[in-house]
Amino acid sequence: MKSTKNKYIWISILTVAIVIFLWELVTTIGLIKPVYIGTPHVILEKLLVMFSQKSFYLALANSFESFFFGFFLAIVIGVPLGLLLGIRKKAAQIAAPFIFTFNTIPYIAILPLFIIWFGIGTLAKTVMVFLMASAPIIIYTFDSTKTVDKGLIMMAKSFGKTEISNLKNIIFYHSLPYIFSGIRVAVGRGLIAVIVAEIYGLGKGIGYYVSYYGSTLQTDRLMALVIVVLFTNFLLIWFINKVKKSIVFWDKN
Repeated sequence: MKSTKNKYIWISILTVAIVIFLWELVTTIGLIKPVYIGTPHVILEKLLVMFSQKSFYLALANSFESFFFGFFLAIVIGVPLGLLLGIRKKAAQIAAPFIFTFNTIPYIAILPLFIIWFGIGTLAKTVMVFLMASAPIIIYTFDSTKTVDKGLIMMAKSFGKTEISNLKNIIFYHSLPYIFSGIRVAVGRGLIAVIVAEIYGLGKGIGYYVSYYGSTLQTDRLMALVIVVLFTNFLLIWFINKVKKSIVFWDKN
């Protein structure tokens, strides 16, 4: 199994290397103009320059402040709410339309309302991250409660266990793999939320510079920022998977 895993890793690395080589080739020979997609070696140069600039780290801190606070709230509120709705049918019937609306609503369209309600500072970005990240966490957690073995619940009740006890000792542990799946989805949605909010003028974070470099046709710098965002997403997913592996040790998937 380990050899199979290593095989997939090497295939992935080789695929990325081939894509970068072809990318460099078509832009160098002029088949595609660099202004459209940038050139890998120039993007790397711009990336190294960014890492040496204080403004880059300030922008990164500005974006991460809103992202991590909103993401933390999404987990702290989303998981208990999803579990609660899973064991309270009437509450679920009332809340379900609102939750699924939050999951599908085009937040870009209502971004002006966020600015009116919360201003153009950190709060508006944090709220947007929270709303976009909490929806998948709530939905995944809620759906997981429907897959709990009813026989275990009935057995626990026959031994005098309360509903709260069943929630903590059976439903919660059963739901953990699903909860982590929801959290992984929420990472991408949260990053999109903070970048989009900054593109539309909410703070001078990474999204602000994405908008600026895009509007001034500085494609190499723009692609460098895209790589930073992709790497951040990859790093967060990797960390979440490591946490899941240590906590949900019984899940082999």
